[in-house]
Amino acid sequence: MNLSAHTTSQLLAAYNAISGQNIARFADRKTAERRVSALFETNRGAIEQLLAPASAPVAEPTKTVEAPAVVAEDEALDVPAFLKKGRAANIAAIAEVLPEPVKAPKAVKPAKARKPRAEKAEAPAKRARIEEEAVIVTVIANPKREGSRAHARFALYREGQTVKEFMDACVAAGFPAAEAKTDISWDRRHGFIKVEG
Repeated sequence: MNLSAHTTSQLLAAYNAISGQNIARFADRKTAERRVSALFETNRGAIEQLLAPASAPVAEPTKTVEAPAVVAEDEALDVPAFLKKGRAANIAAIAEVLPEPVKAPKAVKPAKARKPRAEKAEAPAKRARIEEEAVIVTVIANPKREGSRAHARFALYREGQTVKEFMDACVAAGFPAAEAKTDISWDRRHGFIKVEG
């Protein structure tokens, strides 16, 4: 078992219980591992009992022994002298007696709320078919750009002529019948002409 697999709060609880001190927190993770390792060397039996799995019988805790004096050069770091050599071995020994860390269950993401489906828009009304016998009753002044093909076709409208007569006039002027049909629909929708019948 690896000492780094345990939380700093687990190491703090073990340190406080064995040392008899009541420190609120370690300065950092490295300090926590170093102090627990030092405490382990001096109080191995007590730590083994404290960190033993819950199913194992717990023996009476042994008397707490003070950690060795701090070496002067490491005084600021609070590193016991015997930890200057063999730190990896100390950590490995502690790792053997620490319980496996408990993994928190994975958080379940809440399901995304579905957006309500928008109602389908009604299909546009089908355009009424213009019969060839329908009569063009109103024509306004030519609104098309002068010199364009559309302007030339619009000039062929005559009030009182049927749709067929307009289409024939367009074909005679050299325009395709399809363009004449398109013009009648466009011009009627835009109010340029009125068709009855």
